[in-house]
Amino acid sequence: MHLTCGILRHFQAVFWLRVFPAPNIIHARLVVEPVETHKPLTQTVLQLIQGRIMTMRYIAFLRAINVGGHTVKMEYLRQLFESFGFSDVETFIASGNVVFQMTAKDTSMLEFKIESGLRNALGFEVATFIRTDAELAQIAAYQAFPRSELDAAVAFNIAFLAGPLDQKAKQKLIALTTEIDRFVVHKSEIYWLCAKKQSESTFSNAVLEKTLGVRSTLRGMNTINKMAARVASQSAT
Repeated sequence: MHLTCGILRHFQAVFWLRVFPAPNIIHARLVVEPVETHKPLTQTVLQLIQGRIMTMRYIAFLRAINVGGHTVKMEYLRQLFESFGFSDVETFIASGNVVFQMTAKDTSMLEFKIESGLRNALGFEVATFIRTDAELAQIAAYQAFPRSELDAAVAFNIAFLAGPLDQKAKQKLIALTTEIDRFVVHKSEIYWLCAKKQSESTFSNAVLEKTLGVRSTLRGMNTINKMAARVASQSAT
């Protein structure tokens, strides 16, 4: 025979009790089983119970959090991310880079959660672009330009996008190429190599967003390399 009792609303515990003919021999077993109508959520709960869901390390790149008259202390930003339910939160440079851990795997959900939380706390919009630690390592390692061109350039930046560009948007971007500025698109990033000081270039993040009609945020390649090395050392411990 078995006895069933509800646990929470989405799964049930089944207590199996077998009584053998020989006296005093009883075999009991407690099993957590999915409720058919809530299997996706139930499987997640079961995985949590069984310790099969691992936290992942993410990096949030925040757009313009400390420009336009806004000033947000990095310690306060770290506290906000902790209040959003993230763990092991660490900020990197005051330009709005936050490393954190979370069990969720849907980066678009994380971006929405962070943007909503920051809007409520700060009173203004902060576009957020999430990458995993593995993605950050790949971004840092990608060879967008020959070494000789990198050595000759004055500035090397990466624009983070919400998703890959379509062919029409890529053509618009390439049309911005000048003697000073060159671009390479790879996945959801744009690699921008500037042969002179950025102040001498007509390109900027504002120009990028206006031309392509998408949101983006820029980071220097030196910053990306330092972040990738730091995150990699944290993941190794």
